[in-house]
Amino acid sequence: MRPFQQISRQALIDRLIFDDKVQQAALAFADARGMPREVALDQVQRYAREIVPAFNAFVYFRIGYWIGKRVSQA
Repeated sequence: MRPFQQISRQALIDRLIFDDKVQQAALAFADARGMPREVALDQVQRYAREIVPAFNAFVYFRIGYWIGKRVSQA
């Protein structure tokens, strides 16, 4: 988890968008449906922005773990 703490959200989105397998899948999707490749790549960008969290997951789960631990001890 440590490497992800220091990486910005945009960097994670870029890594996902420009991953070779993602690019190949997007181009195959576009070819199979006869759509322009740019349209498929725009969809990839939208999906990437949707699935990459806008918050620091490490902090979120660390606080959630602490709260859960406190509640369960009560």
